[in-house]
Amino acid sequence: MKKILLGILTIYPIVYTMFFFIIIFSSFFNMFNNYNGGMLFLVFPVILIMHLLTIIDIMGLTIYYILHAVKNESLEQDMRIVWIVLILLGNMIAMPIYWYLNIWREDNNSEVLEITKE
Repeated sequence: MKKILLGILTIYPIVYTMFFFIIIFSSFFNMFNNYNGGMLFLVFPVILIMHLLTIIDIMGLTIYYILHAVKNESLEQDMRIVWIVLILLGNMIAMPIYWYLNIWREDNNSEVLEITKE
């Protein structure tokens, strides 16, 4: 359950970014169609709150994933450094990939190994 929640929190910034661009571009294009822009003013407080939550989410996840990469014993030292740099520079793209490769698949591999040991 924790892995699924972490995955949802990791994917949220990408989903929010798409939502943000759809709202901004639709408001921009509606501005040229004699639209008074009322939708943007109605949605702006929601966007502001979501934007702040996304910033907090990304900052927290960046710290979490860096600590996880540092403590992850299944990674070699050079791969730890690569993952830390990727998480710092390309966090919104690198974090879902790291989550899938090193967190989501972690239990699946160990369950398979436990079954074959018996």
